[in-house]
Amino acid sequence: MTPELTEIKNALDTLDLQRARELLREVLKTNPTADAYQLAALAALNEMQKREFLQKAIALDPFHVEANAELDNLQKNAFIETPQPPSETKKQYAAEIGELEREASRLEAEIKGIDEQLAGMNGRKTSAGVLLVISAIFVIAIIGIFGIIAAAVMFNNISKEEAQLKVIRQQKQHELDHVRQRLAESKTLVQKHDKASLRYD
Repeated sequence: MTPELTEIKNALDTLDLQRARELLREVLKTNPTADAYQLAALAALNEMQKREFLQKAIALDPFHVEANAELDNLQKNAFIETPQPPSETKKQYAAEIGELEREASRLEAEIKGIDEQLAGMNGRKTSAGVLLVISAIFVIAIIGIFGIIAAAVMFNNISKEEAQLKVIRQQKQHELDHVRQRLAESKTLVQKHDKASLRYD
């Protein structure tokens, strides 16, 4: 087990689910192994998500002992559990919606921060361009030559930093779209359970 997965397991053992989910979010983006998905199932928000993680673990490793055992237990319990009243199920979805909304807010704040950095870079690139033009005018002078070199290096560094930020922003936007999709699905399920609750009135 990798150091990252060991840290996640320790967080789960101490019931620090928030920390475990934060670590899992990064691991599943960079190195989504069967072990990682099996641990993600232990930190799942609900049974549906837990089943999804276990199925992904088994898809990567069909002989994964823990994932197969946990999925078998889920399937067995699905036949013997007494259906919960819509009011109880609604509480579960409400909790999930709350967490998804917080996750969406976090991602929106991160994307906003990246947009502000990108906007600032446009000003820095303009300054670098002005320096490049001024230095070109005095290219005969030594200071002009050094100015061109400095401006070119600055412009190149800013361009690289901008490209990295754009990649990060794209990743964050993808995460946000995924969270919003799950949030919409959860709200739809709540509406269905509201209708079903009429049978319990």
